[in-house]
Amino acid sequence: MLTLIIPGLIWPYQALLDLTSGLTPSPKPRPQNTPSLPSILPAFSTLLGRGKLTHLPPATVHQAVAHRLGLPTPLPAAALRELALHAARAVNTPATNTYHLPGSMLCLDPVHLSIEQTRLRVDDPQHLALSMAEAETIAVSLAPTFSTLGTLTVLTPNAWNLHLYSHTPALNFPLAPPLPESIARAAPPLSATSAAASWRQAINEANMILHTHPVNLSRSGQGKPTVNSLWPWGAGALPTDLNTCKHLSVDRIHSHDLVIQGAARSQNIAYTPSLSIAELKPKEHALYVLDALDLPARTGDTYTWRAALLELEKDWFVPLLQALHAGHIPQIQLIAPGDEASITLSIKRYQLWQFWRKPAPMTVLATPTH
Repeated sequence: MLTLIIPGLIWPYQALLDLTSGLTPSPKPRPQNTPSLPSILPAFSTLLGRGKLTHLPPATVHQAVAHRLGLPTPLPAAALRELALHAARAVNTPATNTYHLPGSMLCLDPVHLSIEQTRLRVDDPQHLALSMAEAETIAVSLAPTFSTLGTLTVLTPNAWNLHLYSHTPALNFPLAPPLPESIARAAPPLSATSAAASWRQAINEANMILHTHPVNLSRSGQGKPTVNSLWPWGAGALPTDLNTCKHLSVDRIHSHDLVIQGAARSQNIAYTPSLSIAELKPKEHALYVLDALDLPARTGDTYTWRAALLELEKDWFVPLLQALHAGHIPQIQLIAPGDEASITLSIKRYQLWQFWRKPAPMTVLATPTH
């Protein structure tokens, strides 16, 4: 079986109707004797029409992956991405179930918060385009601010972890929502509980240091976005037994996301950042996270979203439908997580022969109205 997780696919009904106008069959019946227009998304429309569609409660990408692997949520993102990077840097070291990262940790990622009307908006961290030298220089300046809580480590220019000391109170509550789900959204205030007081103070002090930091002043002079805050999320430690899933049905995971790669590594599942369908092997149950629609959906960039959807049709839905017809793949499952609702679409080979089930418009994916 092949599983695709595609965030950014679900919109409200009217938005989907407008966005996919001319791409898929119209949801409205045509006048008698009026020929229907050919779909520009024939493969996806066929999958929608002949598969079994199930509407589910809201979910995030990480929750969808965790559910598929049988892992508890929320995922300890900081520990998982460090595990993934450790494995990548030690490719010649045999994988074992006895490797453990030290203690609990927290993602403390550099971000740029832009002012948008009366709120602060979380920009895509990739747009910072920090160099490793810039990231390490900033982190050295901020490390003393967090020295009573933990040790700051730069994993990649955009991924920083704080290794918490054993005496640091456990973070049994989220300081901020997961960063991947907050991009292009309003930045909420940090937790106002007394238990979060030391964290609020440290991050406020860090923000003041960032305001006048030489790296930021240099970037500002070059017209580049600055690091003006840190995003605390994904706290936790790896479970004692890394391989918690005893009966996995996933052979390989394809994703750019370090947290998802770490989740795969924790279960001894093969993983790769490659998102090419050419990587698919016969009889292998692969899970692909295809996120090209996610950011355009968050930012309302409808032109980019439509273009990305057409690329998915050409590069994925057409060849997968052909592979399903030929029997190279016994079943396809599509999971579309979303803020308001989620869907799963399952289609088996025999359903392709149900010719009486017509291709469906994308409006069948619409979030429910309240």
